[in-house]
Amino acid sequence: MANTRVPSTSVVGALRAALTPFRFTYRWRDFVVFADDRPRAAVPRHVLVAALDEVLSNACRYSHPHGPVRVEVRQVDGRVLVAVSDEGEGLEPHDELAVFDEDLPREDDGREGLAATRAALEEYGAHIIATSRPGRGSLFTLDLPALVVLDEPRLDHPSHGQPEAGASGPGDDLADVVELFPND
Repeated sequence: MANTRVPSTSVVGALRAALTPFRFTYRWRDFVVFADDRPRAAVPRHVLVAALDEVLSNACRYSHPHGPVRVEVRQVDGRVLVAVSDEGEGLEPHDELAVFDEDLPREDDGREGLAATRAALEEYGAHIIATSRPGRGSLFTLDLPALVVLDEPRLDHPSHGQPEAGASGPGDDLADVVELFPND
C-alpha cells in the first residue's frame, strides 16, 4: 500500500499570500479579515492560494470601486469555511451555478477561472459555492476539509509531541495578517 501524504496548509498563511498583491493593486479598497486561530486545511497551498486569488479578484473586479471586500475564516465541524464577500451588483439566482460553467467566457488575465478553481478544489474534497443578493453583492465560500491536529504527545515522534523547529512560519497566525493589513 502506497504512503499517501495529506497536505497541510495554514489557511491564514495562504490568505496572507493571496491578499498581498491585492493590497498593492487596490490600495484604495478596504480588505476586512476575520479569522479563527490557525485553521489548517487538507488542501495543497498552491491550490488554496489560487482559489483565494480567483475569488478575491472577482470581488475586487465586480464590487463598487471603493466598497470593502470581506473575508471570514472559520472552522466548523471538521471543515474550514473561507467566505469572501463584496458589495457589488451581485448575481442573479440563475447565475449562481452558471459562473462555474467551463464554457463561460472569461477575461484573459492569467487566472484559471471559477470552473478550473472548482475542479482543482474538488480533487481534495473541497467545494466552492456562490450565493448572492442582486444589487447588494456576492458571497463566494470555499468549503475545505480541515486538518485535525491532535494535541496529544506522540511517543513515537522524536520530539514527543512538541512542534518541530520551524513548523510554523510567517503568516501562520492572524497577528501577521492584522499587522500587514491594518485598517487605514
